[in-house]
Amino acid sequence: MGFDDLFTTEYTENLTKELEKLSGNNKEKKSYKDDRIWEAQMDKAGNGMAVIRFLPPPDGEASPAAKLWYHAFTGPSGDWYYKNCLTTIGKRDPVADANNVLWETGIESNQNIARDRKRKLNYYSNIYIVSDPANPENEGKVFLFKYGAKIYEHIKKKTHPDTAFGETPINIFDFMNGADFKLRIRKVGQWANYDLSEWAAPSALLGGNKDELRELYDKLYSLSAFVAPDQFEDYDVLKAKFDGVINPKGIKERFTAEEIEPEEDDIPIGGVDPRSTVAVGSAGGEGEETVADAMDYFKNLAENDD
Repeated sequence: MGFDDLFTTEYTENLTKELEKLSGNNKEKKSYKDDRIWEAQMDKAGNGMAVIRFLPPPDGEASPAAKLWYHAFTGPSGDWYYKNCLTTIGKRDPVADANNVLWETGIESNQNIARDRKRKLNYYSNIYIVSDPANPENEGKVFLFKYGAKIYEHIKKKTHPDTAFGETPINIFDFMNGADFKLRIRKVGQWANYDLSEWAAPSALLGGNKDELRELYDKLYSLSAFVAPDQFEDYDVLKAKFDGVINPKGIKERFTAEEIEPEEDDIPIGGVDPRSTVAVGSAGGEGEETVADAMDYFKNLAENDD
């Protein structure tokens, strides 16, 4: 840059940008969005719809879903504690430990705080986008889908229905005998509601074309990666963070006990530890198993679930 450049508009604009960098006013915001994860887009009224197809486990993995527990809450100063819970991988977690200590006190105020801090649950599965009216460019592609208890209930009712009413179990993760999921979202109060979502009749994905299905299968994302050891911080690190959030000024406060949610009737959609690298049945998921075989598969997984 020469002397004459100092009097140009371009120089003035560039200088302003550099000064903003120095002052810290032009810091780039980090994006934590995972582009692999698909989300249904809702309109201004909070309504949305799409048709998706849940897919089999990826190569080398046994479960079609990863089950991840986490904690998300704020402390007295408004600081967030947002961490994966070590109980996901069968280890002690400092939040759960602190909660359990005073849950047993029976003090209602303690138990109310415990409820605010108790662990929450997300599932992750691979899906194929059949129809996405809000973003048609997503159609025909494979994504990861993060969902909670409400969507899980729709899955469980299909894979483990009440046979006393003559309902037939369907392995919704099967290429050949699975079913499209018509996702319908409504805003009820302040929350998204999925009650109107429903399953289509069983059908072969992509018309059962095995060449196309194999190509799709090769695009599946790892699910075990979500619950791999490197996704969890050490107990002591988590405890230090937890203590800093709930006790930012060194003021002693009561801890609460986490209410352990009953899981006896929580029939798993994948069942076994999703970290397993042992494939079950036809790993290629090309639909050669029968519905009965698929249901035996889910039954065995359920019996081995913790």
